[in-house]
Amino acid sequence: SALAPLYNPLMRICGWTRVQGSVLSGSDGSILDVGCGQASLATHTSGAYVGVDYRMAMLSRAPTTSLVCADAEALPFRDGAFDTVVSTAFLGLCTPAQRTWILPEMARVCRGSLRILEPIAPLDPIRRAVALSRQPVQLEELSRAGWLVSSVGPDSYAGVYTLVCATPRER
Repeated sequence: SALAPLYNPLMRICGWTRVQGSVLSGSDGSILDVGCGQASLATHTSGAYVGVDYRMAMLSRAPTTSLVCADAEALPFRDGAFDTVVSTAFLGLCTPAQRTWILPEMARVCRGSLRILEPIAPLDPIRRAVALSRQPVQLEELSRAGWLVSSVGPDSYAGVYTLVCATPRER
């Protein structure tokens, strides 16, 4: 909460905002941004955008009104509500136990593709320090949660964050 006023300016200065926008390349239709923070991805899309985060301090500084304050473990949307579900630098801040709930929820509300920009395990100690990630995501987690990974890469942001694309497995 105390860092909320500084978050977007710092992200622009360090180049994260530019890198973050790459997650939307090739996506169209409705977009759900899980763990959206201050919803900086909203400025990178021309389609229907909804951001979800549980921190009001971040949402209150977002440039859009298409926001929902909610826990990613129980997304308040109907099955298949979005064409694309994205997440950038959020899942690595969650524990693997939390992700066992979050990733299936993301699959449930997605009818098209998942696009995440996250540190992917394994990471060497230096890249893990740069990532500021408590728990890098393992690709096996996506599979166990109902996702079929279609592409991995490229790496960006000092080779620490990887773009991963997936589709929900048939139910």
